[in-house]
Amino acid sequence: MQTKKGVRMYINPIDWTMHFTDVIAELKLARKLQYDYEWEENSEQADFYRQRAIYYGRLKDEGVLYDPKF
Repeated sequence: MQTKKGVRMYINPIDWTMHFTDVIAELKLARKLQYDYEWEENSEQADFYRQRAIYYGRLKDEGVLYDPKF
């Protein structure tokens, strides 16, 4: 923390959602969409979301809570 003539200056916090993805939320969303597309018999989209769910599931199993977007 730096001071300038007795005034404290703070670093403005950044919005972490711009830089990181919540792994658990993305896993839940991918599974929900996978099941929805399977119900609609759209196998191409269901497979896409199944692969995403597998990816985020592996991250969760490894203990990763946030996936960087950069």
